[in-house]
Amino acid sequence: MVLKGKLISETEIKGCKDLFHEMFCEKPHHLPNLVPQTIQAVDLHERDWSTVGSVVNWNYTIEGDEKVVKVIIDEINKEKRLVTFKAFEGHLIEEYKAFKATIHIENEGDINLVIWTIEYGKQNEDIPEPFSYLQLATNITKMLTPIMSTSNILCSSDSSNIWTGMCVRFFNSNVFLEKFITSVLCF
Repeated sequence: MVLKGKLISETEIKGCKDLFHEMFCEKPHHLPNLVPQTIQAVDLHERDWSTVGSVVNWNYTIEGDEKVVKVIIDEINKEKRLVTFKAFEGHLIEEYKAFKATIHIENEGDINLVIWTIEYGKQNEDIPEPFSYLQLATNITKMLTPIMSTSNILCSSDSSNIWTGMCVRFFNSNVFLEKFITSVLCF
């Protein structure tokens, strides 16, 4: 009977690793505009974006069910492009005593990898391993990849260039103009 575990997925991305990190560390509230079928809202409740200890509320859909979870930003490491979210309120806590999700973007030569790690502790042995949450994270990464595929020229310290480039790519990737306008207005 194993009640604790760790799940890991790696997804190769084309595009800017810094942009991926920035999206989950500093701008997760833009995700509902980019992947609305999966993430409906990301709201800041305490502190600031990209600050350890900040409280963030996520509304999302998993396996056809709408869910809500409140997390605290547990760790940020900009050099390693790492962000860890720790759930403390919502449906996840009903099933898991502990639930942490970490996104880490790693570079291996010319390859950029988005690595999701889920660490969990189940409330009891009848609770399933959170494979569906790992799949959700992997799917979000895959949905964002074509949107964020941008040249390395845009991956500079000037975040306005990064977001301008992303908007251009977003529009050019045959996404509806309405979503493009909504995203631009939110930036």
